[in-house]
Amino acid sequence: MGPKKPPKSPGVPSSFFGPGGPAAPSAPGISAADQAAIDQAAADLLEQQLLEEDMAKEDKAAADALAAAQAAADLASGKKPPTLPPPFEPAPDIRDDPIALAARAAPPIVRISDVGR
Repeated sequence: MGPKKPPKSPGVPSSFFGPGGPAAPSAPGISAADQAAIDQAAADLLEQQLLEEDMAKEDKAAADALAAAQAAADLASGKKPPTLPPPFEPAPDIRDDPIALAARAAPPIVRISDVGR
Protein backbone atom coordinates (compact mmCIF):
# COMPACT_ATOMS: atom_id res chain seq x y z
CA MET A 1 0.00 0.00 0.00
CA GLY A 2 2.90 2.35 -0.07
CA PRO A 3 5.74 3.23 2.23
CA LYS A 4 4.90 3.76 5.86
CA LYS A 5 5.76 6.99 7.60
CA PRO A 6 8.60 6.80 10.10
CA PRO A 7 7.49 7.03 13.72
CA LYS A 8 7.63 10.44 15.38
CA SER A 9 10.21 11.02 18.03
CA PRO A 10 8.62 11.67 21.42
CA GLY A 11 8.65 15.31 22.53
CA VAL A 12 9.35 16.78 19.06
CA PRO A 13 6.53 18.91 17.68
CA SER A 14 5.62 18.68 14.01
CA SER A 15 7.28 21.90 12.94
CA PHE A 16 9.11 22.82 9.79
CA PHE A 17 11.70 24.60 11.91
CA GLY A 18 12.28 21.72 14.28
CA PRO A 19 11.82 21.56 18.01
CA GLY A 20 13.20 25.03 18.68
CA GLY A 21 10.84 26.87 16.37
CA PRO A 22 12.00 29.62 14.02
CA ALA A 23 15.49 30.98 14.53
CA ALA A 24 14.44 34.65 14.33
CA PRO A 25 13.54 36.15 17.70
CA SER A 26 10.04 37.50 18.08
CA ALA A 27 9.47 41.24 18.48
CA PRO A 28 9.06 42.53 22.01
CA GLY A 29 5.59 43.59 23.09
CA ILE A 30 4.41 47.20 22.93
CA SER A 31 3.78 49.05 26.15
CA ALA A 32 0.28 50.31 26.93
CA ALA A 33 1.37 53.95 26.55
CA ASP A 34 2.90 53.27 23.14
CA GLN A 35 -0.21 51.37 22.05
CA ALA A 36 -2.43 54.27 23.18
CA ALA A 37 -0.26 56.74 21.23
CA ILE A 38 -0.45 54.54 18.12
CA ASP A 39 -4.23 54.24 18.45
CA GLN A 40 -4.59 58.02 18.88
CA ALA A 41 -2.42 58.70 15.83
CA ALA A 42 -4.48 56.24 13.75
CA ALA A 43 -7.73 57.86 14.93
CA ASP A 44 -6.39 61.34 14.08
CA LEU A 45 -5.31 60.16 10.62
CA LEU A 46 -8.70 58.58 9.97
CA GLU A 47 -10.49 61.75 11.11
CA GLN A 48 -8.31 63.87 8.81
CA GLN A 49 -8.98 61.57 5.83
CA LEU A 50 -12.74 61.67 6.46
CA LEU A 51 -12.63 65.47 6.73
CA GLU A 52 -10.72 65.72 3.43
CA GLU A 53 -13.25 63.41 1.74
CA ASP A 54 -16.15 65.53 3.04
CA MET A 55 -14.46 68.71 1.81
CA ALA A 56 -13.89 67.17 -1.63
CA LYS A 57 -17.58 66.14 -1.80
CA GLU A 58 -18.65 69.67 -0.84
CA ASP A 59 -16.33 71.19 -3.47
CA LYS A 60 -17.74 68.86 -6.14
CA ALA A 61 -21.31 69.66 -5.12
CA ALA A 62 -20.57 73.41 -5.30
CA ALA A 63 -18.94 73.03 -8.73
CA ASP A 64 -21.92 70.98 -9.97
CA ALA A 65 -24.37 73.59 -8.67
CA LEU A 66 -22.39 76.37 -10.35
CA ALA A 67 -22.32 74.46 -13.64
CA ALA A 68 -26.08 73.81 -13.42
CA ALA A 69 -26.75 77.50 -12.72
CA GLN A 70 -24.54 78.51 -15.66
CA ALA A 71 -26.33 76.03 -17.95
CA ALA A 72 -29.73 77.35 -16.82
CA ALA A 73 -28.61 80.94 -17.45
CA ASP A 74 -27.31 80.02 -20.90
CA LEU A 75 -30.56 78.23 -21.73
CA ALA A 76 -32.63 81.21 -20.56
CA SER A 77 -30.58 83.61 -22.69
CA GLY A 78 -31.01 81.41 -25.77
CA LYS A 79 -27.40 80.30 -25.95
CA LYS A 80 -27.15 76.67 -27.02
CA PRO A 81 -24.70 74.27 -25.40
CA PRO A 82 -21.71 73.34 -27.55
CA THR A 83 -22.13 70.23 -29.65
CA LEU A 84 -19.63 67.54 -28.83
CA PRO A 85 -17.94 65.59 -31.61
CA PRO A 86 -18.79 61.90 -31.78
CA PRO A 87 -16.49 59.72 -29.66
CA PHE A 88 -15.32 57.77 -32.73
CA GLU A 89 -15.28 58.03 -36.50
CA PRO A 90 -17.89 56.07 -38.40
CA ALA A 91 -16.44 53.12 -40.27
CA PRO A 92 -16.44 53.22 -44.06
CA ASP A 93 -19.22 51.31 -45.74
CA ILE A 94 -18.11 47.77 -46.56
CA ARG A 95 -20.39 47.59 -49.59
CA ASP A 96 -18.15 50.05 -51.44
CA ASP A 97 -14.95 48.05 -50.94
CA PRO A 98 -14.63 44.92 -53.13
CA ILE A 99 -11.55 43.67 -51.26
CA ALA A 100 -13.36 43.83 -47.92
CA LEU A 101 -16.37 42.05 -49.41
CA ALA A 102 -14.16 39.27 -50.80
CA ALA A 103 -12.35 38.87 -47.49
CA ARG A 104 -15.64 38.65 -45.64
CA ALA A 105 -17.08 36.06 -48.02
CA ALA A 106 -13.96 33.86 -48.12
CA PRO A 107 -13.64 31.05 -45.58
CA PRO A 108 -11.01 31.66 -42.92
CA ILE A 109 -7.66 29.97 -43.34
CA VAL A 110 -6.64 28.16 -40.18
CA ARG A 111 -3.19 26.63 -39.97
CA ILE A 112 -2.19 24.52 -37.02
CA SER A 113 1.49 24.21 -36.38
CA ASP A 114 3.00 20.76 -35.96
CA VAL A 115 5.05 22.01 -33.04
CA GLY A 116 2.26 21.38 -30.55
CA ARG A 117 1.72 17.78 -31.56
